[in-house]
Amino acid sequence: MSTTEISQPVDTNSDQLVYRWDGEFADRTLEERFVSDTWGEVVARCRAVMLAALVFMVAAGVDYLTLGFSQAFLQLLALRVLTLIVAFVPIVLFSDGRDPKAFYGSVTFTQGYLFSIFLLSSIVGTSHLRDMTVATIVILFTYYIAVPNRLHLNAIIGVLCSTALIVTIGFSPETSLYGLAVMSIMCLTVNFVGIQLGRLWGRLRRTEYLSMRHHQTMAGRLAEEIAERQVAETEARANERSFEGVFRAAPLPLVLIKPGGTNIIQGNRAACDLLGVSPEDMKFLDLQKVIEARLVENKFEDIKMFLNAREPAEIAIEAADGRHLWVNVTTSAMRYRGAPTILIALHDITQRREEEERLRDARDSANSANRSKTEFLANMSHELRTPLNAIIGFSEAIDKEIYGEIGNAHYKEYAQDIHSSGIHLLNIINDILDLSKIEADKFELTEEIIDLGDTIDVVMRIVAPRAEQAGVKLARTVDDGMAIQCDERAVKQILINLLSNAVKFSREQTTVQVVVSETEKSLRIAVIDQGIGMSPEDIPEALEPFRQIDGTLTRTYEGTGLGLPLARRLTELHNGELNIESARGEGTTVYVDLPLERIAAPTHESEPETVSA
Repeated sequence: MSTTEISQPVDTNSDQLVYRWDGEFADRTLEERFVSDTWGEVVARCRAVMLAALVFMVAAGVDYLTLGFSQAFLQLLALRVLTLIVAFVPIVLFSDGRDPKAFYGSVTFTQGYLFSIFLLSSIVGTSHLRDMTVATIVILFTYYIAVPNRLHLNAIIGVLCSTALIVTIGFSPETSLYGLAVMSIMCLTVNFVGIQLGRLWGRLRRTEYLSMRHHQTMAGRLAEEIAERQVAETEARANERSFEGVFRAAPLPLVLIKPGGTNIIQGNRAACDLLGVSPEDMKFLDLQKVIEARLVENKFEDIKMFLNAREPAEIAIEAADGRHLWVNVTTSAMRYRGAPTILIALHDITQRREEEERLRDARDSANSANRSKTEFLANMSHELRTPLNAIIGFSEAIDKEIYGEIGNAHYKEYAQDIHSSGIHLLNIINDILDLSKIEADKFELTEEIIDLGDTIDVVMRIVAPRAEQAGVKLARTVDDGMAIQCDERAVKQILINLLSNAVKFSREQTTVQVVVSETEKSLRIAVIDQGIGMSPEDIPEALEPFRQIDGTLTRTYEGTGLGLPLARRLTELHNGELNIESARGEGTTVYVDLPLERIAAPTHESEPETVSA
């Protein structure tokens, strides 16, 4: 039978985790492995028990002394011979271990058959009850201790044999009730003691098995480790012999130094060319001097610690011939000629660093041009707003018929269109200019203490016509008297943008809510809608200026994509944060978190305070 190693030791002191009530392993896989590995011992014990069967057959001589040469004697003799044949069945047919259940079944049958022949011979030979009892106790103890059967099968056979003996004795006329009770107690005691002995014997065998397999595993691992160490040492010696040739022929500049030092032990030809020294002078070169020549650019102080850090880094050096170079330094610990050594690779990256410098300059120029564009747009506020205000004023005069009635009703309709279009255009221009001012750091906050609830009410009245047209309800949740220190115009702009977006993208018969609450770190204003929403991947794009996320509803949405970006920038000017939670088809929640320091009690009116952004 093949054996399988136990890779981990098992806690042999834990009854609940390791053993069952009958002494077998609770882990059935482990139990099968144990039976497989100890099957030879089971078969050997079974062969030893064959001697008991042979003795049982020889006991036919007692039958002859009792019955003489009679038909009863011959019948008992044939049954005893058959017992010996039956006892050989487990060994002859099932000793190969391929079917343990059949083996144990045949052993159990042999036990029952042998006891039945014993009982029959005792009845026919009119044996004394005391002799029958003693013989039964001997047979039961032999079953529990010597017969290689499973404990629960031995227990079943023991109970059946005891029951058969008690029933047989009970029909004897010379047996008293007291004697029958004593006999029952004795049989019960024998079975109990036998079960306990079998259980302890089974646990001892399995504990010894676990210890043996554990020692074998440890010995195997030790042997493997020794073999691996020998192979590693052989490979290390071979690698050390071949390293020097590879080191010298490598195209990458390589040098060797001692741990904690900076003097070069050895360098290859590529390193000599890079550092501008001859192979003879390389051994006298100190890396510390090479690096210290441009120490200001390297941004570290302890060169020895840097060389022993084993972290890749880009440093500036000065070659012996005066060239200024940038190198990528990679260090690695190794053993060279039996001593600890640090291998340093110096990869010349001077050309790449120069290219990066040129790209950096180009980027700075582009940023400067972009800033100039932003500043230009910020300065165009007056020139753009003035004519738009005039258009709105004239159209409003026509709309309100300040100078009398207009004869044609179409003029009034046209005037209304002019007015709404002008307002829309002005809002767009205002958003663009406000965003430009923020990017140019020219947006100023005029801070004062305001009642947040009143401000929200004003904004909701502004957005109410649009919400009514879209079939969307507006609701707010805010504590009475909630006052904050802020720029009222900026806060209104934030809320108008967020509420307008929420209404624009909401479904009909839904509600847009404004909820104000305090968290541990901030005053939170949440704008919650039940609209089309957007995927989490689209949120960063929605926060970029002039970017819009297409919805899935049938309505067409207007706007330039400045609402959310402007709201976020205005929030950040108040030292706050704007965050979005959304899922496509499930609505959107926008959180405006302002610092708790901005909460104030509205006990008096304060003069407006101008704060530069």
